Amino acid sequence: MNQQAMRPYDIGILLTTAAMWGASFMFMRIIAPVTGWVWAADLRVLIGGTLVAAMLRWKGQSWNLARDYKHYLALGLINSAVPFALFAMAALHIPAAYSALGNATAPMWSAVLSAALLSDKLNASKAIGLVLGLIGVALTAGAGSVELSTVVVLAVTGTIFAAVLYALAGVYMRTRAAHIQSLALGAGSQLAAALWLMPLMAFNLPTPEILSPKILLCLLASGILCTGLPYVLYFPLMRRIGVTRAMTVTFLVPCFAVLWAFLFLHEAILPSTLIGCALVLSGLMLVVRK
Repeated sequence: MNQQAMRPYDIGILLTTAAMWGASFMFMRIIAPVTGWVWAADLRVLIGGTLVAAMLRWKGQSWNLARDYKHYLALGLINSAVPFALFAMAALHIPAAYSALGNATAPMWSAVLSAALLSDKLNASKAIGLVLGLIGVALTAGAGSVELSTVVVLAVTGTIFAAVLYALAGVYMRTRAAHIQSLALGAGSQLAAALWLMPLMAFNLPTPEILSPKILLCLLASGILCTGLPYVLYFPLMRRIGVTRAMTVTFLVPCFAVLWAFLFLHEAILPSTLIGCALVLSGLMLVVRK
């Protein structure tokens, strides 16, 4: 398929998607202390997957469940269940900006895994970008707005591991699941993620405050605006403008995450946060450029 030039409409979709994904870290900071990390992650993918499944049915597309259920289960585990659980756990201990910067390292790990597993070339520019990104995350965590501790280090490490899993999922989609339509892949993998997490829900019970209007609205926003709807918007955009240009959304997500956390959670924006964000974004540009 020929790629189209970016139109104002496409730029708007790109910014909207980045804003929604950036807001997910803010919502996790609000939800996870009330629901617990398992319920926060599971309800997010359940609501998001249900929305995408409704879109799939509305468009008359097929799940091909008998053929592709193994792919849904695999991607549900590595692309949603474990990463979302790690981000929910991290939200209990670190600011939203920290989680967003950890998430932003995903394209860097994608470059590493593509070089290792797909024989894609990892040149000096990409290697330097990877190092800059990791320094940026470490700087933010080590000189940020919370006291450095073992728990903080583990939480930041968890967000980076989640980014590694996102990269691994990208390799999996390119090599084994490229034949699956975007909506089917989004719905199937997210609902599979919900199934993976459900057995753990009995061991991480929420507080009664989960039924408060504020938490219920945040859960709906997390599932619909930050999980389901981006699938509906982003994958058609990727087909129109190409993967490389669509990946620039990764540059914008941490910026929106910091902004939302500052506006609604009153998280401090320290010089170390800005420097760390700049290093991560610089590293990303080195990694994804041709």
